Amino acid sequence: MRSAGSLLRRGGTLGPRWARQFRLSAETQSPAGLKLMLIRHAESQNNVLQREVEERVRLGQITPEQATKDWLAGRVTDPPLSAKGERESHLLSKHLGPKLVQTGGAVLVSSPMLRALQTTAPLAREQASSSAVDIQKMFPGFLTDMLPPTGAWNQFQTEKEPRDRWFDRAVSVSDWVQSPEVRDMADGRPLVMVVHSTFMDLLLKAVLHLPMTHGDDGGSFFHTDNTSMSTLFIPQTWSDGMTGPGPTLLSSNATPHIPTGGA
Repeated sequence: MRSAGSLLRRGGTLGPRWARQFRLSAETQSPAGLKLMLIRHAESQNNVLQREVEERVRLGQITPEQATKDWLAGRVTDPPLSAKGERESHLLSKHLGPKLVQTGGAVLVSSPMLRALQTTAPLAREQASSSAVDIQKMFPGFLTDMLPPTGAWNQFQTEKEPRDRWFDRAVSVSDWVQSPEVRDMADGRPLVMVVHSTFMDLLLKAVLHLPMTHGDDGGSFFHTDNTSMSTLFIPQTWSDGMTGPGPTLLSSNATPHIPTGGA
């Protein structure tokens, strides 16, 4: 049996089932929908440690087992940005900030972890911890009313957060960003969220209704570089009642603000 691809290459016809049709984009069909932009935080000091450890493995200097031990021994719970990360965050701000201003601004939402807040701050044009009070002091323009005041988001300091909690958080946030309330709150502006690599992978899968698997378990994984942007569009008809075209992935892991040689 010849594949559809072979028929096309040989100039064959695929019949009515495969006839090319004009299709309006989801944005054209539902212009009042929500544009969701997910941004991975800039490079943190833990990212630097991981890169150094992985390089030693590639050079054959240490085993993967020793690399894991070195990484766990050197990492910190809530790392700040590295010097490169600070450059990345400013490059992101210079690239994206004017675009958001031209389109009426954006709703900015950040993870409460320090590396994400430091990435968001230049973009928010504000100066921004382990508690809601600390965040308000360091980053005065940031609203923390959605956070538990004692910093419950950072409760897993001595051991890793259980895997099922990752999935639960991703599904919960996915439901939130697809709700009419968030669309109305954005009021035509993009919703920009600064988050973390693993969480972004799971959130993309949840919004796009893909299998909720983790790369470490043999599943697929959306790789994202530091300060990369992945953009989705959620039609109004979908958020109102899950009818019509569903969420569309417009771009993934885009870093047009990073020079070819790096930040």
